[in-house]
Amino acid sequence: MAYKLLVGPAIEPLTLADAKRQLNVDQDFTDDDLVIARITAAARQYAETHTRSSFITQQWSLVLDAFPGYWTSGGLLFLEHGPIQSIDSITYLDMSDTLQTLPPTDYATDLSGVRGRVEPRFGLVWPVTLPQIGAVTVNFTAGYGATAASVPEGLVHWIMLRIGSLYAIREDASQDGGAMSREDGDLRWRYWISC
Repeated sequence: MAYKLLVGPAIEPLTLADAKRQLNVDQDFTDDDLVIARITAAARQYAETHTRSSFITQQWSLVLDAFPGYWTSGGLLFLEHGPIQSIDSITYLDMSDTLQTLPPTDYATDLSGVRGRVEPRFGLVWPVTLPQIGAVTVNFTAGYGATAASVPEGLVHWIMLRIGSLYAIREDASQDGGAMSREDGDLRWRYWISC
């Protein structure tokens, strides 16, 4: 099972102007605009990964080796990176190695929760797929909406706090001023980003 981002968000939930206000950077000072844009994107990406969510509308693909079995998940297919806005397509390789598209009338969805759920309509079962890796692909659209205003304020505020730390401390250095091993750097990064 693997998720792949097909189309990323068109905008960030925090505009450059708002980020500069948060950082107390003069709007006319443009030397750090690229740095501020990058740390804003990094903070958003970290928050999305940590929460397994999508903030601004984006398109994803989930690749599976087969449809879920009834003995393991009751036949339910779960989708992360929500909130899920829509299921765009479900395709699979049939036993003759031909790509088929499952009609939307053949499955039911519940997109109201943190994770999306998909299952065959009552009286139907998932089709038999070619027994090979990557036989099933689910393309879907996720996110709170296309505008920054659609993202919950708590998530935006968290991003604002993170960019303050990332902007203030842009170098990675050990406490004793010496060279840092990769392990030390990884541990410090994990600690620093989780604060």
